[in-house]
Amino acid sequence: MLKNNKKTKKINVHIYPTDMLNEARIKKIVNTINSIQYFDHIYLLGINRNEELANHEKLNEKISIIRFPIDSNFWIKASFFKKIFSIIKFWLFILNFLIKNKPEVVNAHNLASLPPCIFYKVFYKHNIVYDTHELETERTGWSMVVKKIAKLFESFCIKFVNEIVVVNEPYAEYYKKKYNLDSLVVYNTPNYSQIKKHKYLHGKFNIRRKDKVFIYIGALSKNRGIEEYLNFFDNTKLNISLVFLGSGPLRDLIKKFELKKKNIYLHPPVNHLDVPKIISSADFSISVLRSRKTSLSYEYAAPNKLFESIMAGVPILSGGLKFEAEFVTNNNIGMPVNFDKFTPDIGSSIKKLIKLDYKLLEENCKKLSKIYNWENQEVKIKNYMLHLLNINN
Repeated sequence: MLKNNKKTKKINVHIYPTDMLNEARIKKIVNTINSIQYFDHIYLLGINRNEELANHEKLNEKISIIRFPIDSNFWIKASFFKKIFSIIKFWLFILNFLIKNKPEVVNAHNLASLPPCIFYKVFYKHNIVYDTHELETERTGWSMVVKKIAKLFESFCIKFVNEIVVVNEPYAEYYKKKYNLDSLVVYNTPNYSQIKKHKYLHGKFNIRRKDKVFIYIGALSKNRGIEEYLNFFDNTKLNISLVFLGSGPLRDLIKKFELKKKNIYLHPPVNHLDVPKIISSADFSISVLRSRKTSLSYEYAAPNKLFESIMAGVPILSGGLKFEAEFVTNNNIGMPVNFDKFTPDIGSSIKKLIKLDYKLLEENCKKLSKIYNWENQEVKIKNYMLHLLNINN
């Protein structure tokens, strides 16, 4: 789109404290920004996992991953206060990189990445994008004390940000109400594709043709309703099967159910680009189940698995999280699980879902896929980046 003819090297940086192996959203954003053809190089700054990965990985001629020597396993598992040393160390690595390379635009993809960016901006006056993937101060598992500290950091740092990018409208409304700041909504959607339905999962696991196959995609961890789904499918008399696709600490538990050779199966992890094709071989997708421990960030989340199911033309049994449940109901692409307070009635919900007009649900998914796709979302990214760079498209 744009050719940079200036001699000064133009750099864009994206910061997120993971090993950057499975950050599909960040990589889609980076590829979109790279397509503008303004920046000479784009860096993804993350952390390493016990030094098992290369500290410098080149994705292509213009995009590289830099991993700083901080154990990502410790970052994930340690308590907030035990993380402080690692967080400060991370900030120092980031700040040193920014001062040395002087990027024109820096994208911080979570709150922990934001403070060194603000310090950099104060002295070097470059653009900062707060491209948050969730409500950073309302995360699952954080105590009230930690949330208060996070809110203090965010309320100070966000004043220096040039652009706020969020994944859906409820998040944008949250930031508007809290800080009176407008946000740009960029949904985490897959690229548009017309995927043909097939019976891959029936064949792989030798599932009877008459059985309806449900697929759960994502982290296999606690507080997502996995245990409830396992217990229901293990005891149901309906002709239904459940396939789990993902990784996490509950894999061993799922394997125990799978060994019964009944109707529960575990699919090995795959490249994120292959996920829609696998989803398309299921009859329904099934999502995270709402619970008492569900955070506000989860409650209003717009998970990429929702849009992957839509792209695959597969109706959805929503686990009841507020945004997703309303989206599924309003667009008639499935139905949410019924709840009595926080007790889910999975059985009656599945029975009702199976009785719905499947062809209509499938057709509604196909219509939505033409709206909620990356080709439509990336236009917003290009526009805000061109605006920050003061370039007319």
